[in-house]
Amino acid sequence: MTSCIRVLPDDTINKVAAGEVVENSASVVKELVENAIDAKACNITIEIRGGGRQLIRITDDGVGMSEDDALLAFERHATSKIRSIDDIHGVSSMGFRGEAVPSIAAISKFTLITRHKEHNDATMIIVDGGKILKVSPAPRSPGTTIEVKSLFFNVPVRRKFQKAPAHDEGEILKMVSQLALGHPHIKFELISGGKPLISTPVYEEDTLKRRISDVLGKEFAGQIMPISATVEGITVEGFIGNAYTTRANRTGQHLFINRRAIFSPVISHAVLDGYGTSITPKRFPLFVLHLTLSGDDVDVNVHPQKREVRFRRAMQVREVVQKTVENALQTTSPVPTRSSSGSFNPSTGPSWSNIFAATTVETMPTAAVTTAPTTAATVAAPQTMTLRSLSCVPGYILADARGVTGEKQDGLVAIDQHAAHARVLYEAAKKSVTAFEAQALLVPIQLSPSPAESAKILRHLDNLTLLGIDIHESGPNTFLVDAIPQLLDGGDITDTIGDIVEELDRTSTENIRDQKTSQSIAHAATMAAVSTKKTLSLAEAQNLVDALVKCSEPVSCPKGGKTLSWITPVELAKLF
Repeated sequence: MTSCIRVLPDDTINKVAAGEVVENSASVVKELVENAIDAKACNITIEIRGGGRQLIRITDDGVGMSEDDALLAFERHATSKIRSIDDIHGVSSMGFRGEAVPSIAAISKFTLITRHKEHNDATMIIVDGGKILKVSPAPRSPGTTIEVKSLFFNVPVRRKFQKAPAHDEGEILKMVSQLALGHPHIKFELISGGKPLISTPVYEEDTLKRRISDVLGKEFAGQIMPISATVEGITVEGFIGNAYTTRANRTGQHLFINRRAIFSPVISHAVLDGYGTSITPKRFPLFVLHLTLSGDDVDVNVHPQKREVRFRRAMQVREVVQKTVENALQTTSPVPTRSSSGSFNPSTGPSWSNIFAATTVETMPTAAVTTAPTTAATVAAPQTMTLRSLSCVPGYILADARGVTGEKQDGLVAIDQHAAHARVLYEAAKKSVTAFEAQALLVPIQLSPSPAESAKILRHLDNLTLLGIDIHESGPNTFLVDAIPQLLDGGDITDTIGDIVEELDRTSTENIRDQKTSQSIAHAATMAAVSTKKTLSLAEAQNLVDALVKCSEPVSCPKGGKTLSWITPVELAKLF
């Protein structure tokens, strides 16, 4: 009987292994730069073309390799990082499996030039699809240069599913940014198509804070405070934002464990718990945190790309992080200020009263509208609905609903201010052809985003223009906003543009003009609406409520979510 089980040829084995290590060009950059870090490099330069698909060149000044070691590097599971399985538990290097070089070389045209610091001659090895074609001497100073060309040239299926080069460039930019934040003592430079994207000098003082400014932008660096603590072998140090500087997602959170960039729900929740109730629901604090633990306390081998870890003392680590954040917020709680350069001060920031009043729409005759909040209730026609604002908390308005439809509907109404404002803006925009028309600012607003955020803005300049935002690049990672549409008048322009760009990038929208008109208006109105983190004054809240009840569909936002919910006396009684 013929055997059904066969040993795969080396070529197939290497390509399968490559599929586990190499997802895209960003993962190639990650593996090779981590090797350079492990080689004790002080300067690392990354050059790419075509989003890394055409070329990835990594140059470092690390210890380099001898010819024998360079040849061994192309063998699977050949590594200098560990000697036995026991070493994995205390590994301190970025990588240790010895799969990166042979896996990448198996699916590209690969050139390695390396010289050990104790040798006089360098070695050049040329590999094509995993096959070594040439080994020869070459000139080079101590260190290593690796060139990866024509990535996935012999794996057409993998190449077919790769995204656009611009997307890959963005992923490489994020990857290098993370590596630079994790290793502030190393100089990194990223060049794409001959254009510098990142350059991070090494500073003698305030090393991490200044590295954060170089990588994440001056605005980010201006909104954070230092934290530091060491408890029973667990060291927490870095920076956190205050309760006023939050984001709608976790893009402002950067965690490093033993200098390795990691995503950890345990730590993310611990940081959030440290803020207590000072952060609005569905908002996320900023932080750049470095945790240092013994290798025995953390398992970095639970994820193929080492993106997650497992803690041996998870509860203790969580408690240390939470307490450190709590203590930092109690001792220092600066309030950010944002002027014409794009900052924001909650106490003296722009008022929304005018825009609420300006975008009030005319009453439209309509049938009774039915809503299904906590208990289903029928809302009277908009022209007969009256609500009186009683109180405001971040994101919500509490209003008196007595007399709306008679005694049966006596009680309170909780209003989602963001959803309500989006509904008001949406209906105002549909009635006005100038809703997204740019209006010049007396003083341009300067933005200083991170290199990664700058790349996103540049990708979506056309879409921002279509939304009436006149923005242009004025320098490296610097933009000027010269005009904004009426819809955004009075808002926090910096945060709004950031949210718009994140949304456009997340939905991969090429051009909002191609969307149906109502969809694009709903999209823009939702992004332009007042933030959930702002607490409105009673006057502002009443203006918004008055505008909402005059809408044709006051109980739903442009995307179908609820704007308000009834709280009846019966439901209040249940709370007691």
